Amino acid sequence: MKKGLYLKENRATQEHETFKQLSADERKALKLKRFRKQKHHQRTLVGICAMAVLFSAVAVIILFVFSGRSLEGKWNMDDVTSYEFYGNGKGCMVLPTAEYEFTYTVDSNTLYIDFAYDGAKDAQYIFTIDGNTLILDGGNATTQGTYALTKSER
Repeated sequence: MKKGLYLKENRATQEHETFKQLSADERKALKLKRFRKQKHHQRTLVGICAMAVLFSAVAVIILFVFSGRSLEGKWNMDDVTSYEFYGNGKGCMVLPTAEYEFTYTVDSNTLYIDFAYDGAKDAQYIFTIDGNTLILDGGNATTQGTYALTKSER
Protein backbone atom coordinates (compact mmCIF):
# COMPACT_ATOMS: atom_id res chain seq x y z
CA MET A 1 0.00 0.00 0.00
CA LYS A 2 1.10 3.53 -0.73
CA LYS A 3 1.85 5.92 2.12
CA GLY A 4 -0.95 8.42 2.89
CA LEU A 5 -3.83 6.40 1.47
CA TYR A 6 -6.86 5.98 3.67
CA LEU A 7 -7.75 2.50 4.73
CA LYS A 8 -11.14 1.15 5.57
CA GLU A 9 -11.77 -1.96 7.60
CA ASN A 10 -13.68 -4.53 5.64
CA ARG A 11 -16.70 -5.30 7.82
CA ALA A 12 -17.28 -8.73 6.32
CA THR A 13 -13.86 -10.00 7.35
CA GLN A 14 -13.39 -7.93 10.50
CA GLU A 15 -12.01 -10.85 12.48
CA HIS A 16 -9.19 -11.30 9.99
CA GLU A 17 -8.16 -7.60 10.10
CA THR A 18 -8.21 -7.13 6.35
CA PHE A 19 -8.31 -3.68 4.87
CA LYS A 20 -9.07 -2.14 1.50
CA GLN A 21 -8.24 1.19 -0.11
CA LEU A 22 -10.84 3.97 -0.04
CA SER A 23 -12.03 5.60 -3.19
CA ALA A 24 -11.61 9.35 -3.70
CA ASP A 25 -15.30 9.92 -2.91
CA GLU A 26 -15.04 7.92 0.31
CA ARG A 27 -11.94 9.88 1.34
CA LYS A 28 -13.77 13.14 0.63
CA ALA A 29 -16.78 11.98 2.64
CA LEU A 30 -14.55 11.02 5.60
CA LYS A 31 -12.77 14.38 5.48
CA LEU A 32 -16.11 16.18 5.42
CA LYS A 33 -17.39 14.05 8.32
CA ARG A 34 -14.24 14.73 10.36
CA PHE A 35 -14.45 18.47 9.55
CA ARG A 36 -18.11 18.58 10.66
CA LYS A 37 -17.25 16.73 13.86
CA GLN A 38 -14.43 19.19 14.64
CA LYS A 39 -16.76 22.14 13.98
CA HIS A 40 -19.37 20.58 16.25
CA HIS A 41 -16.81 20.19 19.04
CA GLN A 42 -15.65 23.79 18.54
CA ARG A 43 -19.23 25.08 18.73
CA THR A 44 -19.88 23.01 21.84
CA LEU A 45 -16.74 24.37 23.50
CA VAL A 46 -17.62 27.94 22.56
CA GLY A 47 -21.14 27.39 23.92
CA ILE A 48 -19.83 26.04 27.21
CA CYS A 49 -17.40 28.96 27.54
CA ALA A 50 -20.17 31.45 26.72
CA MET A 51 -22.43 29.89 29.36
CA ALA A 52 -19.62 30.07 31.94
CA VAL A 53 -19.02 33.74 31.16
CA LEU A 54 -22.75 34.46 31.29
CA PHE A 55 -23.11 32.63 34.60
CA SER A 56 -20.14 34.55 36.06
CA ALA A 57 -21.55 37.88 34.85
CA VAL A 58 -24.95 37.14 36.39
CA ALA A 59 -23.30 36.14 39.67
CA VAL A 60 -21.30 39.38 39.76
CA ILE A 61 -24.40 41.46 38.97
CA ILE A 62 -26.39 39.70 41.68
CA LEU A 63 -23.61 40.28 44.22
CA PHE A 64 -23.33 43.93 43.18
CA VAL A 65 -27.07 44.55 43.35
CA PHE A 66 -27.57 42.78 46.65
CA SER A 67 -24.48 44.31 48.25
CA GLY A 68 -26.07 47.75 47.83
CA ARG A 69 -29.58 46.68 48.78
CA SER A 70 -28.54 44.61 51.75
CA LEU A 71 -28.21 47.85 53.71
CA GLU A 72 -31.83 48.72 52.98
CA GLY A 73 -33.92 49.11 56.09
CA LYS A 74 -33.68 50.55 59.58
CA TRP A 75 -30.62 49.73 61.69
CA ASN A 76 -30.54 50.58 65.42
CA MET A 77 -27.21 51.61 66.87
CA ASP A 78 -28.57 51.91 70.41
CA ASP A 79 -31.82 52.96 72.10
CA VAL A 80 -31.35 56.52 70.82
CA THR A 81 -29.69 56.41 67.38
CA SER A 82 -30.76 54.59 64.25
CA TYR A 83 -29.80 54.69 60.59
CA GLU A 84 -32.31 54.23 57.80
CA PHE A 85 -31.09 53.20 54.36
CA TYR A 86 -33.74 53.63 51.68
CA GLY A 87 -31.95 51.62 49.00
CA ASN A 88 -31.74 54.43 46.44
CA GLY A 89 -28.52 55.91 47.78
CA LYS A 90 -30.38 58.04 50.33
CA GLY A 91 -30.87 57.61 54.02
CA CYS A 92 -31.40 59.29 57.35
CA MET A 93 -29.79 59.21 60.80
CA VAL A 94 -32.63 59.39 63.31
CA LEU A 95 -32.23 60.80 66.81
CA PRO A 96 -35.05 61.53 69.29
CA THR A 97 -34.96 65.27 68.59
CA ALA A 98 -33.61 65.46 65.04
CA GLU A 99 -33.16 63.64 61.74
CA TYR A 100 -30.12 64.09 59.52
CA GLU A 101 -30.52 63.11 55.88
CA PHE A 102 -27.57 61.72 53.97
CA THR A 103 -26.60 60.14 50.71
CA TYR A 104 -24.53 56.99 50.65
CA THR A 105 -22.58 54.89 48.21
CA VAL A 106 -21.25 51.37 48.49
CA ASP A 107 -17.99 50.38 46.85
CA SER A 108 -17.26 46.70 47.42
CA ASN A 109 -17.43 46.48 51.23
CA THR A 110 -16.86 50.19 51.91
CA LEU A 111 -19.76 52.45 52.87
CA TYR A 112 -19.47 56.21 52.28
CA ILE A 113 -21.97 58.46 54.07
CA ASP A 114 -22.30 62.12 53.08
CA PHE A 115 -24.59 64.10 55.40
CA ALA A 116 -26.63 66.95 53.92
CA TYR A 117 -26.23 68.91 57.18
CA ASP A 118 -22.76 70.47 57.35
CA GLY A 119 -22.65 70.09 61.15
CA ALA A 120 -22.69 66.29 60.86
CA LYS A 121 -19.40 64.60 60.11
CA ASP A 122 -19.30 62.56 56.88
CA ALA A 123 -18.16 58.99 57.39
CA GLN A 124 -16.45 56.09 55.71
CA TYR A 125 -16.78 52.53 57.04
CA ILE A 126 -15.80 49.02 56.12
CA PHE A 127 -19.04 47.14 56.61
CA THR A 128 -20.17 43.56 56.97
CA ILE A 129 -23.64 42.17 57.43
CA ASP A 130 -24.08 39.03 59.47
CA GLY A 131 -27.76 38.11 59.62
CA ASN A 132 -29.50 41.02 61.35
CA THR A 133 -26.27 42.70 62.47
CA LEU A 134 -24.53 45.45 60.53
CA ILE A 135 -20.95 46.00 61.64
CA LEU A 136 -19.40 49.35 60.74
CA ASP A 137 -15.66 49.61 61.19
CA GLY A 138 -14.29 53.13 60.90
CA GLY A 139 -10.67 52.03 61.30
CA ASN A 140 -8.33 54.92 60.54
CA ALA A 141 -10.76 56.56 58.13
CA THR A 142 -12.94 59.60 58.77
CA THR A 143 -14.83 58.01 61.68
CA GLN A 144 -12.87 55.78 64.01
CA GLY A 145 -14.41 52.97 65.98
CA THR A 146 -16.43 49.84 65.41
CA TYR A 147 -20.21 49.86 65.74
CA ALA A 148 -22.71 47.00 65.73
CA LEU A 149 -26.20 47.92 64.53
CA THR A 150 -29.24 45.65 64.72
CA LYS A 151 -31.84 45.56 61.96
CA SER A 152 -35.32 46.45 63.14
CA GLU A 153 -38.68 45.34 61.76
CA ARG A 154 -39.68 49.01 61.28
